[in-house]
Parts: sequence; C-alpha cells; structure tokens
Amino acid sequence: MKRFVVGSSLVMGNLAAILLAGSCDQQTGLPANSGSDPIATGAPNVDTPQPAPEPTETPEPTPTPEPVTVSGHGQTATNLVEPPAALSTARITHTGLRNFIVRTFRGDQQVVLVNTIGHYAGERPIAGDEELVFDVQADGPWTIEINPIASGGSPTFDGKGDAVSSYFTPTGTGPWEISHTGNQNFAVYLHCAGGSTLIQNEIGPVDGSRVVQFGEAPCFWEVLADGEWQLEPREQSS
Repeated sequence: MKRFVVGSSLVMGNLAAILLAGSCDQQTGLPANSGSDPIATGAPNVDTPQPAPEPTETPEPTPTPEPVTVSGHGQTATNLVEPPAALSTARITHTGLRNFIVRTFRGDQQVVLVNTIGHYAGERPIAGDEELVFDVQADGPWTIEINPIASGGSPTFDGKGDAVSSYFTPTGTGPWEISHTGNQNFAVYLHCAGGSTLIQNEIGPVDGSRVVQFGEAPCFWEVLADGEWQLEPREQSS
C-alpha cells in the first residue's frame, strides 16, 4: 500500500482578551467658616453622587463553522469546495475494492491525501481555506467530511488508522511511549505553531519510547497507520 506523506502548515488566529477595571474617588470635607459664628463640628459626610455605569453588550460567541461534505461513487472530480477553516480535518471513507486515491487541487498545486487499495476510513489534514477541487479515483461509494480542527484536546492520543488530533497545549520535553500493531507504514508528525517534526517513521509493528520535544503551543498530531496505535507520555518516577 502506497502512502504519500504531506506536511501541513499551521495557520493560527490571534486571540485577544480585554480586561475592564474601573475606580472612583470620593471626596468630602468641612466648609470653612470665618467671623464670630461658631464652627460646626461633626458634620456628616456627604457622598458625591456617582454616574450610573453605562450598559455593555455581551459579545456574541463565534459560531462553529458547519462541516462541508462531498460524496460520490467511483471516479469523480468535484466542484469547487471551500474548507470551513484555515486548518481542517477531512474524514474520508471508501467501501470499494480497488485503488482509492484522493487528491486536492488548488490551481497547479496538488496534494495527495490518500493512496491505498480497498476499504478506507481515516482522517487527513487540509491546510488553507482557499477553494479547492477533490479528484477522487475509486470503484465504490466514498465520502469526505471536512471540519475545523477542534480545540481543547489532550497530548495523549490513540486510535486506529490515519488520524488527526485536536489542538492541545504541549507538555514539557520528556519520554513518550509509542506503539503500533499494523504491518504497513507508521508515521507520526507533531505540528506546532513554530513548525513540524517527524516523530516516528517505521514499517510494521512498533513498541518503544523516545524523547519528544514540543514546540510553541498550540500543537496537534498527524498519524499515518494501518493498525491500532498509541502515543502516551511516560510517567516520571521521583
């Protein structure tokens, strides 16, 4: 089974936080008095009236973009498709028996997402939100569902076959346990805001460990595999 591995570019938006703080000074005093009139003492403090705070509008939450789905049967070049985010995950399925190849085209730029034989179910990253065309070679029904990569994921990641994790906040440098039960190529990419790193690239089963250095947050994993696999940090003993 042939596989073409394509690195993904991480495009992140800037998040802004606004802190509102206010303070109000109050001043009171005793009036000066001259002449023979007695000076009043113990006059009560008078609070200076304060303006009512202006009402503020509650910001509307940014809606999650709707997934984009295309499907077909057999060999197909789709119409233009606009990904829902600058970095998305394409969930791809195929139930045929022969070659199954999925390419994307943006003008002359071509990216191979899948190149296998027979049934397929997996996830592949798509970089960029510019319109593209899917060129599909297949002998059975197929589907492609595109969603923005989700946030709030965990660094630990496991699954079966090709997969893309959610964004996560990286841990510090340390040893990770890595395993794979398949017989074909097993590749693990770590994509962070500062760049991408090939963590693992082997054929067949894997059961070992290695030190992983994370880049700038956020990060996500990209895994190419045909079996079950797991990426897990090793607990450090004191």
